[in-house]
Amino acid sequence: MFVQILNRDKGWMLVMGDVSDVDGRTLDVAKQASFIGYVIKLLLLQKPDKAFSSGLDPAETIGGQKCPESRLIMSGRPH
Repeated sequence: MFVQILNRDKGWMLVMGDVSDVDGRTLDVAKQASFIGYVIKLLLLQKPDKAFSSGLDPAETIGGQKCPESRLIMSGRPH
Protein backbone atom coordinates (compact mmCIF):
# COMPACT_ATOMS: atom_id res chain seq x y z
CA MET A 1 0.00 0.00 0.00
CA PHE A 2 1.19 3.51 -0.83
CA VAL A 3 -0.37 6.63 0.72
CA GLN A 4 0.91 10.16 0.32
CA ILE A 5 -0.32 13.07 2.46
CA LEU A 6 0.52 16.67 1.54
CA ASN A 7 -0.27 19.64 3.78
CA ARG A 8 1.27 22.89 2.50
CA ASP A 9 4.94 22.70 3.53
CA LYS A 10 4.75 19.21 5.09
CA GLY A 11 4.34 15.76 3.65
CA TRP A 12 4.26 12.14 4.71
CA MET A 13 4.45 8.87 2.85
CA LEU A 14 3.21 5.47 3.98
CA VAL A 15 4.84 2.60 2.10
CA MET A 16 4.32 -1.00 3.19
CA GLY A 17 3.55 0.06 6.76
CA ASP A 18 6.49 2.46 7.14
CA VAL A 19 5.75 6.19 7.53
CA SER A 20 8.37 8.74 6.51
CA ASP A 21 8.52 12.51 6.19
CA VAL A 22 8.60 13.98 2.69
CA ASP A 23 10.61 17.16 2.33
CA GLY A 24 12.89 19.13 0.06
CA ARG A 25 12.83 18.34 -3.65
CA THR A 26 10.66 15.24 -3.13
CA LEU A 27 7.96 17.39 -1.48
CA ASP A 28 8.15 19.97 -4.31
CA VAL A 29 7.74 17.25 -6.95
CA ALA A 30 4.86 15.61 -5.04
CA LYS A 31 3.01 18.94 -4.70
CA GLN A 32 3.51 19.70 -8.39
CA ALA A 33 2.28 16.23 -9.43
CA SER A 34 -0.77 16.60 -7.17
CA PHE A 35 -1.59 20.00 -8.67
CA ILE A 36 -1.20 18.70 -12.24
CA GLY A 37 -3.55 15.81 -11.46
CA TYR A 38 -6.09 18.24 -9.99
CA VAL A 39 -5.94 20.51 -13.07
CA ILE A 40 -6.36 17.54 -15.42
CA LYS A 41 -9.47 16.44 -13.51
CA LEU A 42 -10.92 19.94 -13.79
CA LEU A 43 -10.16 20.16 -17.51
CA LEU A 44 -11.76 16.79 -18.22
CA LEU A 45 -14.88 17.77 -16.30
CA GLN A 46 -15.13 21.25 -17.84
CA LYS A 47 -16.80 19.94 -21.01
CA PRO A 48 -19.74 17.70 -20.19
CA ASP A 49 -18.87 14.21 -21.36
CA LYS A 50 -20.71 11.12 -20.18
CA ALA A 51 -17.49 9.12 -20.47
CA PHE A 52 -16.12 10.86 -17.35
CA SER A 53 -17.48 11.06 -13.84
CA SER A 54 -15.97 12.19 -10.58
CA GLY A 55 -16.54 11.73 -6.90
CA LEU A 56 -15.00 10.96 -3.55
CA ASP A 57 -14.02 7.49 -2.44
CA PRO A 58 -15.00 6.59 1.11
CA ALA A 59 -12.62 8.23 3.54
CA GLU A 60 -9.91 6.00 4.91
CA THR A 61 -8.79 6.70 8.47
CA ILE A 62 -5.03 7.16 8.78
CA GLY A 63 -3.51 8.15 12.09
CA GLY A 64 -6.96 8.99 13.45
CA GLN A 65 -7.79 11.39 10.59
CA LYS A 66 -10.24 10.75 7.77
CA CYS A 67 -8.58 11.07 4.35
CA PRO A 68 -11.06 11.11 1.44
CA GLU A 69 -9.68 10.53 -2.05
CA SER A 70 -11.05 12.21 -5.13
CA ARG A 71 -11.46 10.04 -8.18
CA LEU A 72 -12.01 10.69 -11.87
CA ILE A 73 -13.49 7.69 -13.67
CA MET A 74 -13.59 7.09 -17.41
CA SER A 75 -16.29 4.60 -18.32
CA GLY A 76 -14.98 1.37 -19.80
CA ARG A 77 -11.63 1.73 -18.01
CA PRO A 78 -10.53 0.01 -14.79
CA HIS A 79 -10.43 2.26 -11.73
